[in-house]
Parts: sequence; structure tokens; C-alpha cells
Amino acid sequence: RSKEVSGSGFGQLRFDDTPGQISTQLQSSHGASQLNLGKLSHPKDKAESEDRGEGFELRTDQWGALRAGQGLLVSTHKQDNAKGEHLDAEVAKKQLEGSQTNSKALSDIAKNQKTDEIESLEQLKDFASQIQQQIAKFEKALL
Repeated sequence: RSKEVSGSGFGQLRFDDTPGQISTQLQSSHGASQLNLGKLSHPKDKAESEDRGEGFELRTDQWGALRAGQGLLVSTHKQDNAKGEHLDAEVAKKQLEGSQTNSKALSDIAKNQKTDEIESLEQLKDFASQIQQQIAKFEKALL
């Protein structure tokens, strides 16, 4: 833990190896900016602490920004024990392809019933094509 010269602010890197409560925190007191990893808890004043959740938390009371000049993959798809490639978007691509197939089937039914076809079908197809191009960039980044 560091202390601000002539002030009350601080920065800290904290590792907690309490059994069942493994956590890491990188913190700046300015804006209560933190990266919390593992078992999230309130600051401890005893061996056990009150849980706040688990996983990771990136937080600040100030402004924040994420920048990734080559692209940014945000996904809720699980990779057990971080065994997959970090930019693997194959699951998302398959879901989009499935949605495209379902939308086309609905559009075909609509046409057969003499109603208007789904206008957004071409947009979905174009979007899936764009995703495929982005996946190619991700795969290139992995090499």
C-alpha cells in the first residue's frame, strides 16, 4: 500500500489467501477506483468478511473508458478454467446463424401465407457476414 505525499490518498495491491475467500484487489482511493478479482468482500477487520459476490468487478465513482483499437469481445459464454482462446466468438456466430435460419423460415412462412416477408432478414444476414469478418480478425490476432 502506498500513501499520497502530503495527503490522505493511497494506492494498493492486495492479495487475500484466506481459505475459501481467495481474492486480489488493485485500488486507487481517488474515485474509489478498483479492480477486484475472485471472492469479492468488504474490507476485513477480522478473519471472515461479508461476501459481495464472486468473479470480477471493475469499478469507479469517476469516469471510465474501455479502449481496444482492434476490437472488443464482450461475451457471457463460459470457458471452463480459461481453456479457450480469449477472442473465441464461435458460439456467438453459431447463435446468429441459428437466428438467421429461424428468421428465414418465418419469412418463408409469411410469404407462403401471402403476408409481407420479414424485412430485417437481409440486415441480419449482413450482420452475420460482418461478424464472420470480425472472427477472422480475432483468429488472426490469436496467431
